[in-house]
Amino acid sequence: MEGKEYDIGSPAEMYDVPAGLFSANAATETDAIDKLDDLLDEVEGEKVTYDELILSLGGSKRAGAEDSENTVVTLVQKVKGGRKKFSQLTPVLLISGEEIDRSLKDELDEEDIWFKPLHVRVPMKREIVIPAPLEKPKPRAAAIAGHTVNSIAELGKETAESSPFVMKLTEVLKRSKRIYVHNDLWLDGSPYICDNFFFDRTPCILYALKQAVIAGATVIFVKLSDKAKGHRCRKHFQYVREAGDEGKEYATWTMYKDVRFIDPWFIKSGGKRTRRSTRRLRRKTKSTSQYK
Repeated sequence: MEGKEYDIGSPAEMYDVPAGLFSANAATETDAIDKLDDLLDEVEGEKVTYDELILSLGGSKRAGAEDSENTVVTLVQKVKGGRKKFSQLTPVLLISGEEIDRSLKDELDEEDIWFKPLHVRVPMKREIVIPAPLEKPKPRAAAIAGHTVNSIAELGKETAESSPFVMKLTEVLKRSKRIYVHNDLWLDGSPYICDNFFFDRTPCILYALKQAVIAGATVIFVKLSDKAKGHRCRKHFQYVREAGDEGKEYATWTMYKDVRFIDPWFIKSGGKRTRRSTRRLRRKTKSTSQYK
């Protein structure tokens, strides 16, 4: 499917599909907020909290391909790992501007999962934080070295605080101790050249997550990408693995631990960093992290 030039919206809107598949009206936002309100109950004056929460952002299927698996299902399976079930009722949120596949409810119909499909468009930005791989390497390297998850989250503050939906989502996230999200969703095609959905287009979601982190939550970016399913955008953005995360397919974001990046295209080309360049990169990024 060919991308539509100058179209800004959810990933699916890049493709030639009926307009009825998308929603940008107040009614769907109100419905999504009502569903989030269900998660904000109180019992005997005490706020209900969640040990774990799973957040899937974007379409229900990857890359708009009919034969691809549902991202949210893959994410739940990854988080569950060897466990037969979650220790307590775990909210699973799917935020999508696309019509959400009804069969997902059957796939996620488990007694320990509270599935909340939220059919609502997330406010998106035109500004690009990290230049595309086809741009000149120096500006791209500087952008990667100069940003962390915390700094990019701040770029979404204005958008988040002007969105009733994102503000309600923030309330829910702040009730959670551990939040699992994926980061394998990229925008591809004109005018998008491998833009990361979280970092370039919807930093307002990162801002909501940051408020939860400040409140004491741990956010875990889970790698979903399957090397067998080639994709030129390298679906999972590469992170600098800090102490405790080395060799693992996830990166951890906490109040005391920011997340830095590695250029996935640099890795793909087989480039190698010298010790001197690695130290230089660390010096550049150290000042951008307010928690290190």
